[in-house]
Amino acid sequence: MNLSPQARAFLWVNLSCLCWAGNLAVGRLLRDAIGPGMLVCLRTLIAAILLAALARFVVRNKKKSVPGTGAPRPWGLLLLMAGTGIVGYQGLLYQGLHTTGAFNAALINACAPLVTALMAWAVHGSRLPVSAYAGILLSMIGVGVILSGGDWARLLAVRFVGGDLLILIAVLLWAVYALAGRKVMQQNSVISTTALATGLALPLSLPWALLEHSRESVEWTVGLASGLVYVAVFASVVAMLAWNRAVNLAGPAHAAAAMNMMPLYALASSVYLLHESFELYQGLGGAMVIAGCLWATLAPVRTAPVQSGSMEISKGSTSK
Repeated sequence: MNLSPQARAFLWVNLSCLCWAGNLAVGRLLRDAIGPGMLVCLRTLIAAILLAALARFVVRNKKKSVPGTGAPRPWGLLLLMAGTGIVGYQGLLYQGLHTTGAFNAALINACAPLVTALMAWAVHGSRLPVSAYAGILLSMIGVGVILSGGDWARLLAVRFVGGDLLILIAVLLWAVYALAGRKVMQQNSVISTTALATGLALPLSLPWALLEHSRESVEWTVGLASGLVYVAVFASVVAMLAWNRAVNLAGPAHAAAAMNMMPLYALASSVYLLHESFELYQGLGGAMVIAGCLWATLAPVRTAPVQSGSMEISKGSTSK
């Protein structure tokens, strides 16, 4: 089956959203056990080791050199990716969850597709058709239906606090990460880009972690260790590789258009794993999210695409 780059990007972003679905909940659960700086630093350390090993394995097992590995490294853009999407976004998200709930955080994150699409248009001229913005809006409304429990009064009663501003800034930083990643992956592979950006994020997050450690040490528990493994392996390695592959395939605007699938996966996990009841409003909101994400992601671009290869060796980009 010959899928379009946008369709393949939709599938890759869905894998990311599946991995990220528990990130907000884990960050909220661990907020009293470990500081955001230490959590970002440790998850980055584990992710950097895993990605370095993966990149080395891929190169070693290719008979020919991996396209993109010999290309010049745009260290400035890689450093920008490290500071925005890995340290900045995650750190501000975890810090924001100290003072706000997962409900507000999920609402603000629902704006990420629109923010990224507008930034992509402003920076790269990657213009989505009006129908794509309608799809993004539909998915945002669907998220609102799911989160509100079908009661719009709950949305109207939302009160924003300081932590919400941090999460909003984090969403803006994520858009910058996506745009920088698109540029880098025009000459470098997905794996090398993700591994190098993660490696550069480690020294950036270290001072924050040391500052927190000087004030209060971490008391390790099984729950804390399990949460750290989850965010390192799934939210950092698997999700970031899948996300960067989606950006490489279809560009930041189209990749971001499917991000609102995340609350849907969180809902599905609660129904399946926690045996919670499935309500009519959840089905309605879920249908709106799926329809909106598909509508927006599969919309045509208005800039000329550049072809890309497989995940391991791709170096082109077609236009979050």
